[in-house]
Amino acid sequence: MKKNFMWLLMGLCALTFTACGSDDDNSGTPQGGDTTISGVTLSQVVGTWELFHAKGYQTIDGVKHHEWDEPTSPDWLIIKPDGTWQYMKYSTVDSNRHLLYGGSFAVENGYIVVNDVSELGIQKMSMSGDVLMVEFISTEIKSGKTYVDYETQSWRKI
Repeated sequence: MKKNFMWLLMGLCALTFTACGSDDDNSGTPQGGDTTISGVTLSQVVGTWELFHAKGYQTIDGVKHHEWDEPTSPDWLIIKPDGTWQYMKYSTVDSNRHLLYGGSFAVENGYIVVNDVSELGIQKMSMSGDVLMVEFISTEIKSGKTYVDYETQSWRKI
């Protein structure tokens, strides 16, 4: 969970438009090849989202060492119809949310498109009822050891 908020921010910040296929392709689904993850439409995610749960585990050199399944701080993600977003970090010091990051993303055929998932760590974005699920894999090498975090974040629209 140590990187859960940052990965989502990096993912949304790096969302870019991918033009693949012909202009005549009107299938209504994203076209992008192996490095494009798309699971939700812009109309599904416009609004204010609150992070409420993270579940995952960490491996060190391929061996599972740490698991978590816990509530999280109530950070907000505000997604606007114009393709911009703001990440509001909850502060336990003053019990307010403060703008931490903001950015924009692109939409293809109505879907949010994520490119270069190997670098971003985003593996899947999906909706389950009114919950936005974002799955990540992040890798870090420290002192010759490989740390891999696998996490699913749950966001609810408020």
